[in-house]
Amino acid sequence: GGRGSGVGAAHRKDDDSFPTGEKGTLLRDQAASPTPDPRPPTPAKSILLIRIASVLIAAIGIDQLCIDPYRDNLTLRSVRQRSVLAQSLDAMRAASLARTNLHDLDLAERSRRLDPEWYLLYGGNCEILGRWAEAADAYTRALAIDDRPEIYVNRGLVMLRLGRTDAAVADLATAARFDPRVLHDLDGELRTRVAATAGIR
Repeated sequence: GGRGSGVGAAHRKDDDSFPTGEKGTLLRDQAASPTPDPRPPTPAKSILLIRIASVLIAAIGIDQLCIDPYRDNLTLRSVRQRSVLAQSLDAMRAASLARTNLHDLDLAERSRRLDPEWYLLYGGNCEILGRWAEAADAYTRALAIDDRPEIYVNRGLVMLRLGRTDAAVADLATAARFDPRVLHDLDGELRTRVAATAGIR
């Protein structure tokens, strides 16, 4: 009987070593939980983490450098075909197609910022919708990349729509210096002014 009471006393003594209540419970939980391992990760674990990070970075790079441009190139081809089709449609159907084209071009913009064709297609579809200022801006951006005569022609014709005759003459004259056949598509006073500005008789 005395031995049993001694064991109980020992248990009570251990229990009394922690304060009672919420604080005592917290201290007992901390004492029971394992101590975090302060050792740094092993070289093998570090190498594995580095390899995983490298694979993820490579996957993102492939998507941005290879997959995105390929997909966007297909988008431009589809937009080009629809833009040609829009020229033969009535105004309502052409406008609907042009809005679809502009939406798709916006999605492909990131990888095509240095492609003048993107700006030419964007400007052409803005023209279908009568968004002349946006079309002029698109052609201006295209000319910052490539100064092909057809881009000057496009911007010059848009400038006429905006009532900016002098700017139109300047663009068309620049195009005519590249290719005098541009004059064949002009009439009357505009042709005379463009020819004189370009120095073509």
